[in-house]
Amino acid sequence: MKNAVRFFYIEVIRCRAQLWFFILFFAIALYTGKNNPFFSVSYMCFCGVIMSVQPFQQEQLAESGFLNMLPGTKRERVCGRYLFGLGMILVSALLGMLVLLLGSGMEHQKNANLLPVLVTCIGITLIVLSFQYVLFYAMGKIKSQQFAGLIMMAPGFIFFFGMNFLLGKMQKNNVDILYWWMKHMEPLAWCVLLLGILLWIGSMRCAVRLIQKRDFL
Repeated sequence: MKNAVRFFYIEVIRCRAQLWFFILFFAIALYTGKNNPFFSVSYMCFCGVIMSVQPFQQEQLAESGFLNMLPGTKRERVCGRYLFGLGMILVSALLGMLVLLLGSGMEHQKNANLLPVLVTCIGITLIVLSFQYVLFYAMGKIKSQQFAGLIMMAPGFIFFFGMNFLLGKMQKNNVDILYWWMKHMEPLAWCVLLLGILLWIGSMRCAVRLIQKRDFL
């Protein structure tokens, strides 16, 4: 586990230039949160999805021989990368909570009601991350940069715009479903989060098996 944490730090150092974009993402979310807090929270989680796959992007652009020379098993390298993905999701969640707390014109009760929405977004983000990571490990190094970029961006876009589209659709045409969802929001949110955690763990175990006989991390 100690080596896995070390590889987590290595991923952070390797992607440190991209991590500065969190400041820009937070500023955009805070600005949009004045009128639509749900939009801003889902936006931050969308940014978490994008940032979590940056190690794969860096790997497509440069050789990873240095990482392969470091002492540690393939399992520890995979676990370190999964910890990096989880870290990006948690950072996005914390920034999303700050958006809820700092957004102007929002009542305290409204913030409290949006907490299950944030938990739901975290759970869905973990689900997206789990499938993305397994897909990248299964495919290995991708020669086409355009295709690699599509895989990195498409799930996040589907999550972000899909959630906002469905919520808007329910508000207009399916009020009963929206009312039922709001009534059971808290238990549903924790169920989604639990599912996301279980899939994250299962995805990590699957990724370890995929690379056992492969030189590519």
